[in-house]
Amino acid sequence: MDLDYLVKRHEREFENKKYVYIANEVNRTLIVAMSTHNFGENYYMLRGLCESCECSLLFITDPINSYYLEEDQGASYQRLLQKFVKKYGCENITLFGSSMSGYGALFHSLELNTNAIVSNPQIDFKSSFDNAWSDLQNTLRKVEKNWVNINDKITLMQNVNVQWFCAYGDNQLDAPNIKKLREVVKPNLRVTFQNIKDDTHGFYFKNKDNVFLLHRLMVEMRRVKISS
Repeated sequence: MDLDYLVKRHEREFENKKYVYIANEVNRTLIVAMSTHNFGENYYMLRGLCESCECSLLFITDPINSYYLEEDQGASYQRLLQKFVKKYGCENITLFGSSMSGYGALFHSLELNTNAIVSNPQIDFKSSFDNAWSDLQNTLRKVEKNWVNINDKITLMQNVNVQWFCAYGDNQLDAPNIKKLREVVKPNLRVTFQNIKDDTHGFYFKNKDNVFLLHRLMVEMRRVKISS
């Protein structure tokens, strides 16, 4: 697969944000792959996901490591994502991210009512900063004024109706963050947690087939309507 050609063919720009969008006209659902910390303008898992391309794919980046918040608490990213929410419907979209972009995926999932697949997301600022390594602490200092704790955001929201899958390890950064998330899970915030016995702050979705499988399952779960 010629990735340079693929990017040249499918790359677009919205409000100075470059993105790659590849439509699948048969499967009308969408995975949004969000690049993580220090990934620059590179698109995350571009080769792996495009080799299968079981659904439509959107690749977005955060070159300034703003946790997908920038200076407007994520409003410009939401305007970009809203274009695709209108096209696919929030229940048919899964945001996919790890660590920094795991935070971004959960934050924007709550804003836009989409699904999310995340690996070792940061949830709470203080917990993250206190347990982060020096490079990540420098990044967190820069975004502190725009940061919104995911646990606080969930607590304040009246209506939460999303589907999440969260894989996490036992690293000193990750375990306290997941504890914060577990404390605020609500009935309509359907979160599946999977612990990986790993203390390295790892990435647990190298098998792209698992991403597509989880995406399909969450889309289907959103279609289930139980009533008396």
